[in-house]
Amino acid sequence: MDLSENGSGEKLFLYIKPSQKMSVHTTLVYSSNNDISQHLNLNLLSSSSLFDFSAMTVQNGVKWIFFGVITFLLISSVLPERILFLLPLSTKSHKILIEPLINGMARKGHEVTVLTNEKTENVPNSVTQLLPITSTEFLADYPDPFENKRRGGGATFPIQFIVEGCHKVIQNKTFQSILMEAEGLTQFDLIVMDGFLSNCLDGFVHASKVPFIIVTSMPAPSYVSERAGNFLPPSIIPVLSFRGYNQPDGGMNFGERLKNFVHFLLARIYMNFLVLPKLEQVYRDYLGNDYPGIKEIEEGASMIFMNSHFSMNLPRPLLPAVVEIGGMHCREPKPLKSDVEKFVSKSASPDGFIYFSVGSLIDLNNAPEEFIQGLFSTFSKLKQRVLIKWKGAQGINKTRDVPENVWIDDWFSQQDILGHKNIRLFISHGGLLSMQEAVYHAVPVLGIPFGVDQDTNVHNAVLQGFALKLEIDEVNEKLLHDSITQILEDSRFYKNAKRISNVFRQRPVPPLDTALFWTEYVMTIMHKGNNTFIQSPSRTMSIFQYYSTDILIFFLLLLIIMILVAKNTLKIVYQLFISKDKKLKPAEENNGIKSKRN
Repeated sequence: MDLSENGSGEKLFLYIKPSQKMSVHTTLVYSSNNDISQHLNLNLLSSSSLFDFSAMTVQNGVKWIFFGVITFLLISSVLPERILFLLPLSTKSHKILIEPLINGMARKGHEVTVLTNEKTENVPNSVTQLLPITSTEFLADYPDPFENKRRGGGATFPIQFIVEGCHKVIQNKTFQSILMEAEGLTQFDLIVMDGFLSNCLDGFVHASKVPFIIVTSMPAPSYVSERAGNFLPPSIIPVLSFRGYNQPDGGMNFGERLKNFVHFLLARIYMNFLVLPKLEQVYRDYLGNDYPGIKEIEEGASMIFMNSHFSMNLPRPLLPAVVEIGGMHCREPKPLKSDVEKFVSKSASPDGFIYFSVGSLIDLNNAPEEFIQGLFSTFSKLKQRVLIKWKGAQGINKTRDVPENVWIDDWFSQQDILGHKNIRLFISHGGLLSMQEAVYHAVPVLGIPFGVDQDTNVHNAVLQGFALKLEIDEVNEKLLHDSITQILEDSRFYKNAKRISNVFRQRPVPPLDTALFWTEYVMTIMHKGNNTFIQSPSRTMSIFQYYSTDILIFFLLLLIIMILVAKNTLKIVYQLFISKDKKLKPAEENNGIKSKRN
């Protein structure tokens, strides 16, 4: 600290050179004999910084500056930690969701290792990406969503498909090399894992004794959030597979609650008896049959990050250990590539443009020919230009008669497209990340869902008034054209999209900052044993205990016992007194009659 004078007054220079990267919050208070006081608050992350308080000068008439208090209110050193993101079986959309958190933790100075099936370009230097299995290998046997939909199913992940992927990961040399290192997984200070497709690796996480966070790519079903003790009542929270409700807030009448409860029970039976045992057997094959089950292991999770927000996914009661991070991946648009911009610009397309994409898992090359021809015929009659994301675009453009107002490409920067001022409509499969991006950029949606959570996402959007829904097996040229025209010509769709977007965006803290804060909180606070403040004892409760069903049964039994006791008591009293009196009266009457005769 150095205090020097110049012609106009005094100036303070404060030089801090911490020995390690640290977060500094400093409050400087100074005053003079003119009763002047000022405060300066600093927040920075720096390894060596020079603070120049040139604004804090005192006029010539001030003879002396008195520093009443110079305090560091908080100097919290956050040592670089080693973090493992366990995402070897995650889909591309799951990875897109978590990438901002990966890069954010790396930029905060942490050493990040990502076990993934698809590398990301332009990551920070402190991020190491390892591929025990590629996405191509993982998805090689993925069922065709178009064929499944025709059979009455949809896009899904069969349990055997996941199990085979798990074995491929565990047996891979890359995964084995991490386990075979001197410290194994214990070399990490935190593990962040996918909450849906990585459960078969729970045993290895449990063996490491390393704190871990579960991230779900959609609103966590009750059987997942229960790991943190957060039960979701089926009376107010529709199950993912149930879409019989007709209120934007998910409110249900008696019949709907009854149907939802049945879905709730069936989902629990399916998970507990058909899915989890097969995933548990995967890690037990390598670690031993004495390892605990997935439910018991995941009850030890420090937190659950849930990709949801009440504006889109219905309000739900949440404990502190379950944190909503919905929209963490959303961002402001960047300029489009010059050729794409030229195609969709106002001068080229005065009526705006439409964007068509069915996500990363669904391949339009497998679509029925009548579906593709219906798309082309419909789009050719529109005034708007159309962008279509389609794998193998180069060959498609050569072999098909693509309308002049349609541009097909292997990939478009979706958020830059949705954030463009000329976009009018997003035709989507209804994946949650796509729907969140549409809401973030206030773009109406025509949803054509294929399965998983997509039907529910589109259903909620329809109830909120910014989307229409078409079934893939019912799509024809007329229906598609009428639906597109309805959205484009009815301003209510845009107004509702704008309304929901405002709610989605207005938050006290951006979702990425929320995720970064709680991730470091787990490492710096909960890792030191201070986790009793945030973790509920309901984590280890059964559903019967949580809803006090055992207490209700106890009171019911107590009531039955009291009724039986009262009944038997009354019976005994009746037999002892009332019945005896009735027997005595006839006897007395008989005696009276005999005495009269005599």
